[in-house]
Amino acid sequence: MDDDEAASGDDHSHDDDHSHDDDHSHDDDHSHDDDHSHDDDHHDDDHSHDDDHHDDDHHHDDADYFDHIGINEFGVIDRGEDEEVADVHGDHWHGSLPAIPVGETLSLGASVVDDDGDEFELGGEYELRVEVADGADDDVLEFDYHGDHVHLTGESVGVTEVVFLIWHDDHADYQTPPITAQVLEEGAEHDDDHDDDHHHDDE
Repeated sequence: MDDDEAASGDDHSHDDDHSHDDDHSHDDDHSHDDDHSHDDDHHDDDHSHDDDHHDDDHHHDDADYFDHIGINEFGVIDRGEDEEVADVHGDHWHGSLPAIPVGETLSLGASVVDDDGDEFELGGEYELRVEVADGADDDVLEFDYHGDHVHLTGESVGVTEVVFLIWHDDHADYQTPPITAQVLEEGAEHDDDHDDDHHHDDE
């Protein structure tokens, strides 16, 4: 009987050890699951970050022209002829700027109407400016600002693009889409092909 009881005790001890090993194996599996969950969360976070970066870039690329003050109509006036020669329609222009011979100056003003239908005054708090559009040739024209009008002087023969700005303090509150500006040789006539192409685009 003593030998049987001793054997029984050994079997009982063996069962306890086996149970303990099973628990330990279960804990290892649980730890593995936790690591897998952590990896999934990390992957989701990276994906979210990439989406935000894409949206920011897309928004920046769309900003070709802007209006922070509510401008409804913007037209460019040839002050020498006292007539409107071009006006903005959404993201494009109707009309064209007069060609400028080398060494001569073109004086341009603007007719501006706000979203309430009121004339927007230039020359005081806000002034008219013009500059070369991004990526366009900046050796063709020279600019001077005079509050309610600007001067464009032909520096060298060529074609470039300019944008008109409504300037306030140290920044622009309104910018037009780009429009073509052409400088001709001294004494040359305006390029008829340039007029025809522009007219065709307006149709």
